[in-house]
Amino acid sequence: RFTQRVAALSVGAGLDDLVAFAGARDQEILPYYYAAAEMVVMPSHYESFGMVALEAMAMGRAVIAMNWSGFSGLITPARALPLDFRLAEIGAADSEEWTGHGQRWAEPVEKHLRQLLRRAHAQPVELRRLGAQTGGMAINANQNLDRYAAFGVPVWADDLQ
Repeated sequence: RFTQRVAALSVGAGLDDLVAFAGARDQEILPYYYAAAEMVVMPSHYESFGMVALEAMAMGRAVIAMNWSGFSGLITPARALPLDFRLAEIGAADSEEWTGHGQRWAEPVEKHLRQLLRRAHAQPVELRRLGAQTGGMAINANQNLDRYAAFGVPVWADDLQ
């Protein structure tokens, strides 16, 4: 349901011919998707860690996402296009998407998402700059290093200490 709303936003912004919603893919082919993408947009209600954003950044791709939950500290104006959000209670109508009825999650501000999509489309140089700044981000030693090998992310000895 939420993906359908975001897809409608891309149509409303005139970007429907430039936006693809790929859905779940096998880990082995993800580097190809990231390499083909100009940016990754993640208006997720919640992320436990934000692996998709980290992988996209490691591949040198710009990211639009909320600095919320697992993204805290990762989505900053220097590294991404932070998406505004408001905290909203998870209602019974949302139970198909989330089992946390009575808890809160982040709701992206759709007007701001439209603005960021338009900005990204109009300023491709800024997108490349953001991606270049994040490409090859250092990997923390407690993360699964084998997973990053597929993305060509350099891991230095200093990162393992």
